Amino acid sequence: MSALPLAVFLLMLASAACAQPAMLSRDWGQPIRLRQVSLIAPEGPARSALEDALRQAGAEVLAVTPGDALLPNGLTLRPELLARTLVLLGGIHTNPALLPLYANYLSFGDAAYPGGDGFVIRPIERPFGPDTAAVALEATSQGGEAAAVARFAELLTTVRDGALPPHFEAHLSPQWEQTVASVGDPGMRYALAARASDGAAGVANLLQVMDPQTGIASAGDYGMERWVREYGYLQDVPGVGEADVQALDDRLLKTLLATQGEYWRARGGGYIGGRHQTMGTSAFACAVHLLRRRGSPNAEARQLLDQWWSECEAYWRNACSTFHDDLEGIPVYYCPEPTLDWALILGVDGYVKDQLPLACLRAYTVVDNLGFYAGTGTYEECRPGDVYKPVPWGWLLRAAAYFHPGQGYDWVQEHMQGTGLGTWALGRSVVGARNFSGAVASTGPPDWLGIRAAPLGEYRYRQLSHDRTAAREKESATWPRLLSAPSRSSVSVTALSQTG
Repeated sequence: MSALPLAVFLLMLASAACAQPAMLSRDWGQPIRLRQVSLIAPEGPARSALEDALRQAGAEVLAVTPGDALLPNGLTLRPELLARTLVLLGGIHTNPALLPLYANYLSFGDAAYPGGDGFVIRPIERPFGPDTAAVALEATSQGGEAAAVARFAELLTTVRDGALPPHFEAHLSPQWEQTVASVGDPGMRYALAARASDGAAGVANLLQVMDPQTGIASAGDYGMERWVREYGYLQDVPGVGEADVQALDDRLLKTLLATQGEYWRARGGGYIGGRHQTMGTSAFACAVHLLRRRGSPNAEARQLLDQWWSECEAYWRNACSTFHDDLEGIPVYYCPEPTLDWALILGVDGYVKDQLPLACLRAYTVVDNLGFYAGTGTYEECRPGDVYKPVPWGWLLRAAAYFHPGQGYDWVQEHMQGTGLGTWALGRSVVGARNFSGAVASTGPPDWLGIRAAPLGEYRYRQLSHDRTAAREKESATWPRLLSAPSRSSVSVTALSQTG
């Protein structure tokens, strides 16, 4: 072996030994490919007009109905459709095939957003990994669908060489314009209203928040996911430089490296653990999912991301199929909010069909008539020992109402005190744009929502040594605290409203 090849070999060996996981430069703001399209929309004039416009732009179109687009679990798109660019019309209330995008925080169309006859044209690059693309034409009403199709047909005239220049626009109802104006997070404003200035502000904000060495690790198991979602909203913002994109990707990877040994991931997914582990695993998995979907890791980073994803997926599949008991013997799911998210993302329909209603029933059994937690169970729908902690279970009720219409979940959310749409993880409901708003009118609860009122004894105050006096002052002769629990007897809507 000559000296030169040996030197090269030793240099390569040294380089390999010193290689560190890193994120490389990658695509950002690329045109959407439209040579082959899977058009998914309900049959009707809007779909026909959209199909004609796509064909006139030179696309080869495979048009399918939402029912034919989904696997039997109702949550996952058929893999053969992903080989083409997806074009979807409507919202999850009219087009269930939008659920996979909705679950991944990539589309928000439903019976509430964008509202009225508004519409959104949302290009989505790599929604399900490399070589996938989508355009969501989001609309609440038929008028919104017609307007979205007409506007998209105009944009299709700019197609060159089978590609549509990236274009994101939103026309919201006046109510949604007002809501978005009140949102503090620029990334969330960008995702909902498509203003480029908000996108630029969001990227600048993330660069400031993310530490160059540890990313957002300091945000903790509850706070990390809010920032990861923010970065997801900001993908493909126009005008962002390659260096900034690579810096954000690299800092997100460093977040994972800094926290990979934390307690929130059980090895092999065999142990679900408590609230911090569950919420932290959701944040960790969210970051891994984003970097695998959109990032460009080097070989070392790719190996780690694949390993982490395997662990996280095993964890969530276990969590989505396992029910737990607390010390009082009341069945409880640990942290049903992130569990629902990952059940939808992974297509675990068993959770949605069978255990989401039980999670709502569990919350119902430990909420008193003032909307406060009144039990000692495990976390997410309750905070042990904090008797006067409001219970953020309205988001779960809305999701249950979408997947199980006519069962009264939405009625309870609208009529019981304290069932707002806030969530433990910041931003999970996306200021109301991700509340699973369906087209079915709210109905009164069936018999299973019958209640039995039981006054709360002194034992409920033993956990309140720090503010027992203040807790007692919250009681009044008009509103004595009562615990609502299921019973076999039915109850009228009037009686339930008066009691809870």
